[in-house]
Amino acid sequence: MLSALTIRESGPNDWRAAGELRWVWDIEDGDAPAYEHDEFVRTFADWIGAQQGTHTCWVAQEGDDIVGMAFLVRTPRPPRPSTGDRWVAEIQSVYVPASHRGRGIGSQLVDTLIERARTAGADRVIVHSRPKSVQVYHRAGFATTPLLMERTP
Repeated sequence: MLSALTIRESGPNDWRAAGELRWVWDIEDGDAPAYEHDEFVRTFADWIGAQQGTHTCWVAQEGDDIVGMAFLVRTPRPPRPSTGDRWVAEIQSVYVPASHRGRGIGSQLVDTLIERARTAGADRVIVHSRPKSVQVYHRAGFATTPLLMERTP
């Protein structure tokens, strides 16, 4: 029997587990590691701690296991006379290991982050999706737009 799934903001005790997920993700994608495993997990956990003002790591927990993660990034925008302070929420690094996919965990992470951004007053929520994840975001109400432009610096 599966334990109940909980989506929650992570704490320092979760950050190494998030680093493990990031490691598995890169290996799954076929990327060659530039770090030793333990060094990367420690570096990733330290990075999360250092980004707490702008990046919030959320986790999906089932029993004692972290089975997914996502980041909600807060980016301030210049104030406007008509609206005052403004900010944009960006969803980043949503990942669920292959062994836990197909159960809606990624969608629950995305929905939770959208709701958090809404209640915190974000102007909008954006995401840069991988092609295989586009449908998750469309189901969550995101629209594909041709307005984003990017280039290599």
